[in-house]
Amino acid sequence: QVGKLVSERLAVTDPQNVRTDGHEIISRISANREGAPQIVTTNFDHLFEYAIKKNPVEKYVPPTFPDLQHDVPVTGITYLHGRLSEHAADRYDYVLSSSDFGRAYLAQGWATSFIRQLLKKYIVVLLGYQAEDPPVKYLLQGLNIGHGDSNKRLYAFDEGSADSIETKWQDRGVTPIAYPQSEEHQALWET
Repeated sequence: QVGKLVSERLAVTDPQNVRTDGHEIISRISANREGAPQIVTTNFDHLFEYAIKKNPVEKYVPPTFPDLQHDVPVTGITYLHGRLSEHAADRYDYVLSSSDFGRAYLAQGWATSFIRQLLKKYIVVLLGYQAEDPPVKYLLQGLNIGHGDSNKRLYAFDEGSADSIETKWQDRGVTPIAYPQSEEHQALWET
């Protein structure tokens, strides 16, 4: 029921009228040398797809992600926590509940494995995550143990003063990038 409700609430009936300015910027700055976006998102919605509509891209959903151990590149959109399904689907595979997180990051561990490999092969920039989010906090703290080099490959944009942002992210192996507080994160988008 929850999965169905999520699908109904996030469904877009008129994609032409959806604002995707931020998604277009992210797809552009995440692109590899060939111009293909390299996006890993925990969002379910299709907003990145609407933003990239002129060039259809590969889409990956759990637990089938690009095999980074065998040098399959991360191109297109990887939906780490699931991709929005039709609201009349038989099944909704979203990472929403604590049991879903436990399955994705602990019991089956496909999300943890993918993120670990991602950090080995790519420079990763987090956007829209909070240092206090329990799943993000625990995962990053766990991956940071004994891996001092991870903070050279992992960055996070966060809103506030540089000192407060540094303090929030310090034990997570993340190099924070502070930007001033503004309405609807306007200061971030203006950069």
